[in-house]
Amino acid sequence: MTASEPQARYRKVYQRLWIHRVFRSLSAEDRLLTLYLLTGPQTNRVGYYRLSVGEAAEDFGNVPGTFRKRLANVISAFGWHYDTDNSVILITSWWKFNVPENANVLKGALKDVADVPESPLLQQFAAFSRNVCGTLGVTLPERWAYVPETLPERTPIQEQEQEQEQEQEQKQEQEQKPSSALTRGNVDRFEEFYALYPASPNNPGPFHAEKTWRKLKPSPELQATIVEAITRQRAWPKMTKESGKYVTTPQKWLDEHRWLAPEPPAELSEFAAGAAAKAAADKALIDEGLKLLAQRRAMR
Repeated sequence: MTASEPQARYRKVYQRLWIHRVFRSLSAEDRLLTLYLLTGPQTNRVGYYRLSVGEAAEDFGNVPGTFRKRLANVISAFGWHYDTDNSVILITSWWKFNVPENANVLKGALKDVADVPESPLLQQFAAFSRNVCGTLGVTLPERWAYVPETLPERTPIQEQEQEQEQEQEQKQEQEQKPSSALTRGNVDRFEEFYALYPASPNNPGPFHAEKTWRKLKPSPELQATIVEAITRQRAWPKMTKESGKYVTTPQKWLDEHRWLAPEPPAELSEFAAGAAAKAAADKALIDEGLKLLAQRRAMR
């Protein structure tokens, strides 16, 4: 194991991120994406790295188009930057979240820049890194201070990697593309379905449910059936018992076509069931008493 492997394998999380004003204003899905951008498998030690939308979307179980929208939300909220042409992200608050312990740690981290594709964001990275470098007495390479508008031509390997990534994204979008009926302007009702689905501690979130929905490719008629079914079923006793403890995940509900499930038999409430049991027991005692009384009368 080399000295750099532990740093490449682990990432720190800024403790005060959880009370950060911007972070708290995000949706649960966007908060998860924020943590992914700070600690995910594509990150490096400087917050300036190549981010493949295709790979990230696959990690999240999203189609690339959906992931791009969420990425835009997070980047806009924090004031970060993403170079779409070269697939490079710049997290301008990285050094605030990951303060280097000493000059040697910073020097080692800055070596990660060599693996990042050429991007106009390098100049901005150098600008926001000057303070931490000045504090620790580390000098940035002069060439980082200026990035020409016309970048060097890509190598054949870089071109091939970009083409492969684009092909991967197109393949994913094609495989998970909504049905033709939806692309003709009909409303996609997944969010309506998910909002109606009963709350449950078993629910891992919308990502896998949305992926199952896309795979299902429901027609407008089937979407209406699904929404009507979950509207009915959410009131069933099993769906409401013990705060949703027995509610299955929404992706399993879709996978098993549970919108076709029949109405369950009417169930008595616990109070009603207890009262009925007590009444039955009382009736049995009364019947037994009447039987004994009749026997005594017959013996006279």
